[in-house]
Amino acid sequence: MEALADPAVRVALLRSLSHDPVERAQQLRRLNQFLSEQFWGPSNQPEAPHPRWGQQDQPAAGPSTRPRRPSRWDQGPQEVPVPVPTNVVPETVFAPAPGTARPAATVNAPADTVTTPAAANGLAMGAARAAAVPASPVPVTPVPVVPAIPDTVASTEAGPSTLPSAASREEVRVSIPTPMLDIEAKEDVRRLPSKVRAFIRNCEHLFSLTSWGSRDGGRCLFLTNALKGKAKEWLDDWAMHRRTYTSAELLLALEARFAPQVTSRDTEARQKLSSRSYRMRPSETVAAYQSRFEAILTDVESPSDPEKIFWFHSGLSDSLIGVCASDLSGNPFKDYQALVRYALSQETRQTAARNARTS
Repeated sequence: MEALADPAVRVALLRSLSHDPVERAQQLRRLNQFLSEQFWGPSNQPEAPHPRWGQQDQPAAGPSTRPRRPSRWDQGPQEVPVPVPTNVVPETVFAPAPGTARPAATVNAPADTVTTPAAANGLAMGAARAAAVPASPVPVTPVPVVPAIPDTVASTEAGPSTLPSAASREEVRVSIPTPMLDIEAKEDVRRLPSKVRAFIRNCEHLFSLTSWGSRDGGRCLFLTNALKGKAKEWLDDWAMHRRTYTSAELLLALEARFAPQVTSRDTEARQKLSSRSYRMRPSETVAAYQSRFEAILTDVESPSDPEKIFWFHSGLSDSLIGVCASDLSGNPFKDYQALVRYALSQETRQTAARNARTS
């Protein structure tokens, strides 16, 4: 007993123990029993009542009549059977995620890895105690998922409040091209009026879409930076003699200078149609030609269907103008939309035949 007071003796005693968890647990239990008998002597006190015994199973008061447990130092020691330890793996129950119909799953968690002899000893003794206690017969039931109840207090006219969806939080950004008017020194005077009017129309659309477009100062500042070339030179001379001006006055003066309204727009559009300058361009589709043609018709005051049919047919390409002179029955077209559909079908047929020859 006195030798155990020396730390070196205790360290040597611990090192002499087996590394096997089961054998190490048996050695520690025997050592504890030996030290208790050497210090206190053989125990004659009654054992504490077992929590699972009933009243009829409790031992009587007084010295215990049950035989003392054998010791390893007794004559003819008897080995006490020790249950084989098992790793008790807890069960982890996962409830299904909200909004899914997947049933609950039971996953066995991996056991902790034993890294030290002391941890191995504690694991073995704990496993031996756990093996002696029977498992609970009550099955583990998954926790039910309670569906979310919408907040009726925060509801509006559109209905009860719900969580915002990802689509409602998306923000669409569109890049708007900036109108620009660059009049060169050798600009074609015949195309200049339409170019200037298109610039004015695009500026008005831009002012209606932007926040600064509602303030006249912002519109004037934009126009002074959007004019280039001869238009910028004219603006410098025009603004020099005016201390203040509005954007409307600037646009009217710009149109009067570079796009004067000598004749009405209806007359200009009819002159363009008569000159055949709108004809189909090389490698242009019928759909693109129709878009350009109908843009010219917007300036014509209430054109009739015979006029539309005549001008549209006159501007078709050489490969389509002959086959589109009449319908499949050989009768001339009386409906403008019917002529457009027939021209589109003939273009598709010619394209398919051309692709078949090349392949």
